[in-house]
Amino acid sequence: MTGLLLSLGLITMMIGNDLRDYLHDYCSNNTFDRLNQAVIELQDGYNHITDSLMCSSNCNCVPVAQEEWALIGYNIKSNNFTGTNKDVSSCIDYQKYDQNTVKVMRELENEFGCTGICQPKKFFLFSDVSQGPPKKECYKNLRQYIKDYVINIGMGFVICGAFISLAWCFHISFYFKEPEDAQKKRILKYRNYFPQPDETKSTIQKDK
Repeated sequence: MTGLLLSLGLITMMIGNDLRDYLHDYCSNNTFDRLNQAVIELQDGYNHITDSLMCSSNCNCVPVAQEEWALIGYNIKSNNFTGTNKDVSSCIDYQKYDQNTVKVMRELENEFGCTGICQPKKFFLFSDVSQGPPKKECYKNLRQYIKDYVINIGMGFVICGAFISLAWCFHISFYFKEPEDAQKKRILKYRNYFPQPDETKSTIQKDK
């Protein structure tokens, strides 16, 4: 049991570190072959929903202040802003997109206010699009999430394993406890070598 917990802890921590490296490699355009498939699917989901669905004729958005997008270099004149959709939730075909991918995108946006992996996307997807273009990507938040969640779980396994090992050693020590008779003999032997305080006091009085 102890070995299993320690092994799980170390493996989980290694996975967490690898995932953080995958994100770094992806956003640095290095070693794409090492990238975790889930991150690729997440980025593909962002690209397709933002570029092909959000504020398109199939998901007509509420009116927005387009000059806010123009200030950061986005031309959104070809998008549709004469509808009633504040976000993409009612427009997504959930049979077309992986539900877990969409769930992660939604949670990242709701929790951290970010869209996209390496660069912010044009639109917020699961919150009010009229609040303006997103200001940050999810790269740093994902790395921090991996550190806080995956790696810390691994550390928890290691700590539990170490605690169980100590408890096991403490429990085993009871089976090798010194017999009571032997303990008494050792105490008496000790007293023979070192007189007790009362005995020492009486000896001094006799000498006087």
